[in-house]
Amino acid sequence: MKKIVVIIDALNFKEELLDTYQHIANILKGMLTIVFLEDENGPELMVPSFTEGIPSYKHEIVLKAVREKERLIKEKATLLEKGCKERNISCSFHKDKGIPVDEAIVESRFADLLLINRDISFSMLYDSNPPGFLKNILTDAQCPVLVLPDKLTDFKEVIFAYNGTFSSMFAIRQFIHLFAELPLKVEVAYVAENNLHAIPHKKQLKEYLDTYYSTIEYKELKGEADEAIMKLLSGKKNCIVTFGAYGRSRFSRFFRRSSADNILRGIDMPVFITHL
Repeated sequence: MKKIVVIIDALNFKEELLDTYQHIANILKGMLTIVFLEDENGPELMVPSFTEGIPSYKHEIVLKAVREKERLIKEKATLLEKGCKERNISCSFHKDKGIPVDEAIVESRFADLLLINRDISFSMLYDSNPPGFLKNILTDAQCPVLVLPDKLTDFKEVIFAYNGTFSSMFAIRQFIHLFAELPLKVEVAYVAENNLHAIPHKKQLKEYLDTYYSTIEYKELKGEADEAIMKLLSGKKNCIVTFGAYGRSRFSRFFRRSSADNILRGIDMPVFITHL
């Protein structure tokens, strides 16, 4: 049994996402904890220091916006509970209010896997792609994170992005420990770095992966790391990819933040990211 935490933006929840969460929980034989997260920013506009000297009509506009936000959150919470009941999803609910990144990081500390959609933002205005909230979570999460596309299909193949570092191998091990029972085709993708064209520690890597999988292909990619991995993934379907050490500059450029960002932005597949 695994504990799977789902982070949901209280204002932008979509009921169809429950099918994806339930599917992952069934694969892992896990228990879902759904965190219905409300950004605390907004209501503080009503404190006296803000309203003092504000014309009454503008004050009423702010009040109306706050009431509308409360109505939407209540509506989404009802939709969430109704959707779970209709699907017979066994889960626990955490209705949190605070700074979204901080709340999500704390929840990740007590999880085996964090599920998060790639477009989650908690922003009322234009955000970056991927959203800033998502990038902060990937940098600081304290458990593995599975970033989900808008629509999830059954994955039949996993691409292990590997460069010989501990971080890339740690991500591979974490994925296997969670999804060991899935009969997946495996492809190990390596981009030559620092004039090292042979896959580092290939003998040990092969010995480890052979313990879990029967079909494994090793690919040594050429060219710039970002472009090579994007080219490989762009032709894939029903696939998931692993990365290690998102946003941690001390690790190889193959796993630099921009590499994962490009994949999250341009490839319609789940991305598994973890680090110590």
